[in-house]
Amino acid sequence: MLLLLFAGCAAGAHPASGPVAPPPDKPVDATTTSTRDKLFEAMKPYVAQARATYPAAKQRFLSGLPNGSTFFLTVRLTDPQERIEQVFVKVDKIENDRVTGKIWSNIQRVSGYSLGQTYEFPEADLLDWLISNPDGTEEGNFVGRFLDTWQND
Repeated sequence: MLLLLFAGCAAGAHPASGPVAPPPDKPVDATTTSTRDKLFEAMKPYVAQARATYPAAKQRFLSGLPNGSTFFLTVRLTDPQERIEQVFVKVDKIENDRVTGKIWSNIQRVSGYSLGQTYEFPEADLLDWLISNPDGTEEGNFVGRFLDTWQND
């Protein structure tokens, strides 16, 4: 099973939808089961922090973020070959505990998905959230900041 996790949004072109200031991409490649399991375990407190703070971030999104700010959620995609890739989804709407948005990461491991593709998933699948502001600041991104510093010893 291959796994690719991203600490930031995918670099390069994104589907058009106004100004977005995502952080640079820093992939983490966990190609062995042992490394993947270690990483998932290390991520748990950051995923818990993201999920605990998500309701307030969701409410801000539903109430309307300031012009130029963008709401992303991080989820894992899987394909028939059991490859896993963690990606950002730019949120378009949240209704009935389901999120609809566009994949906002350049897909490198899993098949059947692409940058800009509409993707729908249950809120329960979210791993992290990020509000990206036009001045380059960001809020949330607990897992992403952790992945920036994680080293497999």
